[in-house]
Parts: sequence; structure tokens; C-alpha cells
Amino acid sequence: MEHEWEDQVQEFEGKQIDNFISKICETASLIQKPVYLTRDKIEKRVKMNIPDTHKDQYLDLLYKYCSVISKDKSDLGMAKNFFHRIVLKDDGPVYPKQYQIPEAHNQFMEET
Repeated sequence: MEHEWEDQVQEFEGKQIDNFISKICETASLIQKPVYLTRDKIEKRVKMNIPDTHKDQYLDLLYKYCSVISKDKSDLGMAKNFFHRIVLKDDGPVYPKQYQIPEAHNQFMEET
């Protein structure tokens, strides 16, 4: 009994497979590896208003889950396990309304 996909199977030469694998390796090397905070950096950034007896346990817990702590203000992270949906009022473009330019700045704007 033949399967539908059997007619789509092709024979590949070793050279084609080697090229394919090398392209995959090149692509994988371009992917950025995640950079996590060290325990020392976490300790410097965290404001710990807790008793000294619990400080090490608290830091251990934070370091265990350091992958969810942002490195800086621009580190927004990435949700891989679900999709976000943003419901808008209509299908029009989204843009902020421009603020009125103060009279004191108009001369400068006209000169440039």
C-alpha cells in the first residue's frame, strides 16, 4: 500500500545534504543566545528590605528564575507560549495626535 507522500520523496546526494546542514548551522550561529544576569548583578539591582537570615534564600530564588528578569529598560522579553491580541476601536491607523508647538518655538521651527 503506497502512501500519498511517497511520490514526493526525492533522493539526495551527500553533497546536497551537507550543504543543507551547513546552512542550518550558519543560521543557528546567527541566533542570539539569551544573556542572563549573574547573581552578583541581581544582588546589586534588587532592593532587599528583608531580614539577613532570608537574604540568601531570596537571592537564590531570584537567580533560579533569572531568565524572567529584564536586563535593562529596553529588555521587553518575548512570549513564546501564547499569542497576544490587541483589540482596537476600528481598523484605522494608530498614531498619536501631534501636540501644538508653543509660540516661543515657532521661530526656531521656521528657520530650520
